[in-house]
Amino acid sequence: MLTAPAWAADKEPLGGEFTLILGGSTGPFGTDDDFSIAGSLAIPLLSKDPLFGQALLGELLVGYSKTEGNVTSTSPLTAVGAPAAAVTGTTIEITTLQVLLGFKYRVESLGRLQPWLSAGAGFNVLLCQTKGASLGGGDFVCGIAPLPPELRARDVPRGEGTVRASATLGVGLDYLLTERFFVGAEVRHSVLTGDNDDFTTYGARVGFRW
Repeated sequence: MLTAPAWAADKEPLGGEFTLILGGSTGPFGTDDDFSIAGSLAIPLLSKDPLFGQALLGELLVGYSKTEGNVTSTSPLTAVGAPAAAVTGTTIEITTLQVLLGFKYRVESLGRLQPWLSAGAGFNVLLCQTKGASLGGGDFVCGIAPLPPELRARDVPRGEGTVRASATLGVGLDYLLTERFFVGAEVRHSVLTGDNDDFTTYGARVGFRW
């Protein structure tokens, strides 16, 4: 049976926490899974909720991810009268900066193991860069150079940064190493306001409470 550690037996739970999350992200717009990193700052709103006696926290999360995918695309030069030609090997690179504000509900009655749920809303700055022969062999920001129709159909972000709102749900499990330090794992799914742009981040957590 799980019990509270000895150092927590006669103490109130600690207040805020900072967490570093390292892992991966599923690719929006048809790209592949790749790298993700985020930082989370949580502060207590209720040390014990009135129904179950668990902790409710407010959370601010800032995340960064980058994914890539290969696309078979038509040369955008067809827009100015050139013959249509399918070109393989075009790569799209999606960079996402996410800022999220929400709530975290953390179960603290199980001792060192502390599962939690989170929900929040925020905004995402999305940048798309294309690479490949269909764009003349160089790298271009999507929408700055003519965009192949296959990428337009995916609704990829265009210009120097497309901003889209999002709603995010998360679940995780932390393990207390000491009174202040913990490790864990988490998964968060974000639904954005555009098409084909939802993504899921997952990773390992290491954090500090004060």
